[in-house]
Amino acid sequence: MPAPALYHDIADELREHIGKLHPGDRLPAEAELRRTHGASRFTIRSALQELEREGLIFSAQGRGWFVRDQRPVIWHASAPETNLRTDISPADAWSLGIRVQHREPKEEITVETVVGPLWIRELLQLADGQHMVIRKRRRYVDGMFSHTDDTAFPEPVVRGTPIALPGDVLPGTYAVMARLGFGWVDPPETTIQARPPSRREAEMFGLGAGVALHEVRRVRRTEEGRAVAVTVKIMPGDRNVIVFN
Repeated sequence: MPAPALYHDIADELREHIGKLHPGDRLPAEAELRRTHGASRFTIRSALQELEREGLIFSAQGRGWFVRDQRPVIWHASAPETNLRTDISPADAWSLGIRVQHREPKEEITVETVVGPLWIRELLQLADGQHMVIRKRRRYVDGMFSHTDDTAFPEPVVRGTPIALPGDVLPGTYAVMARLGFGWVDPPETTIQARPPSRREAEMFGLGAGVALHEVRRVRRTEEGRAVAVTVKIMPGDRNVIVFN
């Protein structure tokens, strides 16, 4: 373990330096910080992680550490999710709302075909032996990890469609589901529960002590009431504000 006084002192110096920078500015590389402070890699990393837990900086894979924008990300949760735009990507309601705030949305998408949780299986009315397709998204704002956003669809319905493939779907999953005869109606059923993060979640988001998560569950139904998509969002409370109109 590094000497507490040493990495706290380094964190204090960096905190003062960060106060003179702008959101998005890059901090000196860790190798440069080691030379400047005559400290080990572990000591420098401990100082940086302390500032990350305070919400002052964030890391970008392979690019270094950057000053975090202290403005919260606002999600207008009442915005219609029946988007049909094809001129921009990502183009869903959340991403469009981020751009309105003059900020830059980004997402990483993976797709899994799995048995899935029982509560989602029951909502999607999946029979024994049937699977669900889960589109898993890690979402970023101005390069900062904002939240996870995983949506499950019944695999028998979306088989062979862009929904079952990785990458953004244009003009959106709603348009695909509507063509299949399973378009949903707004607003989705939404429940929000605040809870403490697991150890894995705290590490994944770089959360400081006392920061709660919002677990948002949304169920989208057709006019006939059939559930055709179930989303679970995990949103750290230190960087997300949820607004309903």
